[in-house]
Amino acid sequence: MSTKSKGKRKAATPPADVDTAAGPSESSPLLPPITLPAPARRTFAWSTVLIALGSTLLAAVLFIGLLAASYRPSESELASIQDTVHYSLESVHVPALTNDSITVNVTIRAGVDADAALGTQRLEGEARTQALEHGWRGVGAVWWESLRRRVGRVVIRKVGAVNVRIAEPVHIFDSHFGTVPLIRVDFLEPFDVPLVSGAPSSVDKGKADDAWLRPVVVQVAVRPVASIGELWAFTRRAWAQGEARVVVGIEKVEAGVLGYKTEVTDLSKRLSLAVPALPNLPHPGRPLSLNSLLTLDAYHLSTSNSALSIIANASVPNFIPRDLIAPPHQDRRLRLGLPFQLPFSVSLANSTTPIAHVLTAPVTLRPESEHIALSVAGTIDSSISSHSDLLSTFLQNYLHGLPNPVVIRGSAAARFPFPGPVPPYVVPPPPAWLLASLPSLAVPLEFPAHVPKPQVVKSVTIDNMRIGEKAGKMTASGTVVVVVELPDEMAGVDVDVGAVLPNVLVFDGPAPDDAGSDPGAGLEPGEPDGPGEPAYPPRAFGRIRPDAYLSSTTSRSTDPAHPRALVVRAPLVDQELLVLSGRDAVLSDFVSKVVFKGGAQAGILGTADVKAGMGGIAGTVDIRRLPVRGEFWVGRQRAWLGSGA
Repeated sequence: MSTKSKGKRKAATPPADVDTAAGPSESSPLLPPITLPAPARRTFAWSTVLIALGSTLLAAVLFIGLLAASYRPSESELASIQDTVHYSLESVHVPALTNDSITVNVTIRAGVDADAALGTQRLEGEARTQALEHGWRGVGAVWWESLRRRVGRVVIRKVGAVNVRIAEPVHIFDSHFGTVPLIRVDFLEPFDVPLVSGAPSSVDKGKADDAWLRPVVVQVAVRPVASIGELWAFTRRAWAQGEARVVVGIEKVEAGVLGYKTEVTDLSKRLSLAVPALPNLPHPGRPLSLNSLLTLDAYHLSTSNSALSIIANASVPNFIPRDLIAPPHQDRRLRLGLPFQLPFSVSLANSTTPIAHVLTAPVTLRPESEHIALSVAGTIDSSISSHSDLLSTFLQNYLHGLPNPVVIRGSAAARFPFPGPVPPYVVPPPPAWLLASLPSLAVPLEFPAHVPKPQVVKSVTIDNMRIGEKAGKMTASGTVVVVVELPDEMAGVDVDVGAVLPNVLVFDGPAPDDAGSDPGAGLEPGEPDGPGEPAYPPRAFGRIRPDAYLSSTTSRSTDPAHPRALVVRAPLVDQELLVLSGRDAVLSDFVSKVVFKGGAQAGILGTADVKAGMGGIAGTVDIRRLPVRGEFWVGRQRAWLGSGA
């Protein structure tokens, strides 16, 4: 036997029950063949399938999780997520003013830029570079971002909108004086904010219209927390700064999507809201002065029912944009106005004591109006007699053609019924919260000067004037007759002038036109003219200036040309006629004309103080330094009655 043949062994014949179909790879020269029963083989097959399915499912879950996580914003993106919410005001309607709030229906066009919120917008150029630097979304591979966009838009279409419910009050604070909220806003019902895909890019939003936004109706109840005065001060401050700096506090917000809800609590956001420019108002960033906007169109004072009443019409420019004002009988757009009356008091700027109480008439805004009409009516305070100097000061300035600084203050309640024309409808009372807060409002205004300056005293004469001598002094006697005519705005006031105090120069002939109306600006009687001192007007020879008021009576004029004029008569008995220094010769000439020529023309120029009663006022008012001027004839028979006349 050779060496090669020795190493070989004859293969054994397999048993008949062994399957040889598996081939030689399943046979082993070392192990006996394994035979699996049929059930075991099926279990093994199912295990293999389950493992494969599980692995696939796990991979799918991981992939979906990775895809879902790719929509989560980073911290820096989360800080600006509110920028994805866009809105514009479409209309505002105020359906109700209740005793504790203002119900407001606001229709806005709003939407969430879902592409920006999910990070699926296309980023190119600088935007992509910035996203890479900050680790923002949307900078993955092309296929990955394309998948994210497709999936995101499917989800957006499925979801449609986010349901927002704000069950707790929202408080808005002044960022500088934030201890007390300015207002409280209660959302009366949930609302949906649409998710919009394919919105204009951030670059184009400023140029594009709001067509991509969807209408959203929100109903809220606004409850002022701060006083009306504080709200007005905040408004003026915001206008002067050009922005309203506020802090918005929200206790809880619930958002729901496809039945899933999430809740966020204790939200606080500091906002700087640009004040929008309004028609006919100073541009935001400049002080807002109501005095420069308010125009007093007409006013009228009259005595009626034992009261001194005032009715006035004023206006301010219509500052509400026309496309927001609802035409009558239409509920679209802004429906604003004050359907009730509000009480106010009027006082001088240097006093808190009211001189008048007024009520405003209901105010309605109309889109076609250039101005907002304001009507007020009221009465002069009948108790002003204890502070008659206040009313005297007001009338003093008014009758001298000067403005009157006043302060309009809110009142807690009206003290009288509306004295103006009665509206043809039932006027509802103002809300309780408004009346309670109104006294905090104080608005300085200026009652305008009367233009032209009123000429109250039309003429002054001395009837039956007699010149005499008593105790070595020149005296004058007669009856001072003053014709008074009030401005048209005061024509209906009952006036009774009870006393006058003239301070006049007496002239030989008419008083010169260019002499002015204030002889008190010259030298005192008896003093010589000095260098640089104003001299008395030419032909002036004497001054009549009693030490005390002259009692007077008042009657209506019988002159048909001046039916509203009043005639005031005051007896003048032996009042000293002060001869002006250096004017003895002028006096002598005047007397000579009277004695030897039958009479002479005399003139009067100066001022007069009056004490007058006014219908509806218990006391009297003092008006000082009313300019007077007049001419009269002094006849021979009346001129000289001798010493002691």
